[in-house]
Amino acid sequence: MRLQIEWDAPAETLMFQWRQVSKRERARLYAAAQERLGLCYGALRVGDFFACLKNDFAVIGVCSTWNDTTVAQYIWAMGFVDYGGQFAKLLSRLVPPMSADERAAQSACVQVSMEEGLLVFLRDYFGLPSFTAAEDLTVNELVMAKRDAYNRAAYQVKLRKIAEMKNKR
Repeated sequence: MRLQIEWDAPAETLMFQWRQVSKRERARLYAAAQERLGLCYGALRVGDFFACLKNDFAVIGVCSTWNDTTVAQYIWAMGFVDYGGQFAKLLSRLVPPMSADERAAQSACVQVSMEEGLLVFLRDYFGLPSFTAAEDLTVNELVMAKRDAYNRAAYQVKLRKIAEMKNKR
């Protein structure tokens, strides 16, 4: 079902039809809403990304009551929910492999939230002076840094295993 969208109309005009919209059409609408609002999910500041994860969409002009929300804002927010799920899956795949000793040592650490862990990672990875500076990076920069850190860690683990195999000979 391809919808004709009036982007500046009140969101209520679309809410009731939204369940019938196919995944393919939703993907098209998510991309169009990002373009319409001039803000792609990956270009979000990390601080705004975390706010959106908490249903605070002030970055696109949506107030907490969702009054006066436009169709474009509604579709952008719905797309962000899907993007957040994809982001979580990506992060779960970018956890570097750990040895048994590393897992044992980690068990003594205090649990931190995803937000806290990512801000610490960004601050350390980029050598930033504060967590506020880390919040100013974009989601795309975060993803690239996580991929790089994963690749470096995986490389070191593989290199260590190769050295251990050579030493056993």
